[in-house]
Amino acid sequence: MTPGFVNYWEHEITKPEGPQYSFAQKMVELPKVVFSRTLNSLDGRNVRVENGDLKATVNQLKRGLAWTSLFIAVQRWSLR
Repeated sequence: MTPGFVNYWEHEITKPEGPQYSFAQKMVELPKVVFSRTLNSLDGRNVRVENGDLKATVNQLKRGLAWTSLFIAVQRWSLR
């Protein structure tokens, strides 16, 4: 799911005349944190992958990042 999401918006910013261009710029510029047990890296601007303890990492992010950051959980059930 996540590679497709990132690739989609990265592709949309290559089309300045497209209807989603303005929104795509925001999506690409927004910091994104991907929680994964299977990915170690992910191509894309402003994307970082976290593989450590989910709870500890989220607490660290809450202290350090603005709430405008986008958190993507590759394995959503880990958040429950």
